[in-house]
Amino acid sequence: MSATYTPGMNNTAIYIHAWNLVTSTSNRILSVIYETFGSFERAWYEITPSQLAQLSKRIDLIARKQKISPQKEWEQFQKIQNIRFITYDNPDYPSQLAQLSNYPFGLYIRGNYDPHTAEKRTNLSVVGTRQPSPYGVVQTQKIIQHLRWYPVTIVSGLADGIDSIAHETALMENLPTWAVIGHGHHTLRESKHDLARAIIENNGCIMSEYPPGTPAEKFRFPERNRIIAGLSPVTLVTEAPEKSGANITAKIARDENREVFALCADIDRLDCQGNLQLIELHIATTLTSYQALIHGLNLNDQPEQPDTKQQLPLQHFTNENMNIVMREMSYKTSTSATELIEKTSIKDISEILQTLSLLEIEGLIEAVGGEYRARA
Repeated sequence: MSATYTPGMNNTAIYIHAWNLVTSTSNRILSVIYETFGSFERAWYEITPSQLAQLSKRIDLIARKQKISPQKEWEQFQKIQNIRFITYDNPDYPSQLAQLSNYPFGLYIRGNYDPHTAEKRTNLSVVGTRQPSPYGVVQTQKIIQHLRWYPVTIVSGLADGIDSIAHETALMENLPTWAVIGHGHHTLRESKHDLARAIIENNGCIMSEYPPGTPAEKFRFPERNRIIAGLSPVTLVTEAPEKSGANITAKIARDENREVFALCADIDRLDCQGNLQLIELHIATTLTSYQALIHGLNLNDQPEQPDTKQQLPLQHFTNENMNIVMREMSYKTSTSATELIEKTSIKDISEILQTLSLLEIEGLIEAVGGEYRARA
């Protein structure tokens, strides 16, 4: 390349973006480059083919770099609407994330990220299994609902299960929510388009350390998890099996001296073995009350305004009958099992009674004179 490195020019974003394309955003490789040259721009012009070859056995960095012009790639990126690239040296870079030992060198952000507003709020990262039980669903909803009047931003990973429930509940409660994805923008699964759009339209954002168009690959999700942990002073695991991304996130958070909470559960429940392990190994503190989480977030005991809103939990159960019945429940009036047969597609009285029992156990409804109503 004929161009040379010119000290004093601030082209950090241009060259980090270029190196992301060359290295597939390998934080390990990027860290070595930065430590060796002190500048991604300097490294672009001064690194030798021999040095490049030593950085990776999996990626042909020499061939990739030869095909890329940083300025042209940056011009192409600038044509993409509504995506902002914030580098580690930018004052707008999230302050919590900057404290991470292996922080990403840049974030591609779509949506409403205002650093000044963000600094006035406290982030809570919520993680868990992709296949939650009704208990995990309900407790995730209840916990976030208890934060509705506090200056909290909910951070999660936009995956199925607990992640999506956390985002959806935050939206219902008018709390900002940030989604950290393990791939580039524009490669989101179609099933997540509506939720991503709702997050952006309700003052939230989608974050990624990968350039737009980067495909989802299995190894990227553990990398993504460190960002979820790094964005928040507190990480909450609501329900996780023993081997899960949620446990990885919790361990990263603890290694970075962040607070970790986990819901307790029955010792024979496989879907919560991850929670129990985190508690047993003293990685997580057992969440014994909603107030304990509020204290863990260093929030005031009194919310910003009185909680005058009464709202049913989000209807997002893995048991579809619970979903159907909850749609017919009200705080103000009671409903009998017979009425539910008339109003719903469930025509078997035993199914209705079993579903009502499950909802009562979960604390969502209460029996009143042989009928049922939603609990406030």
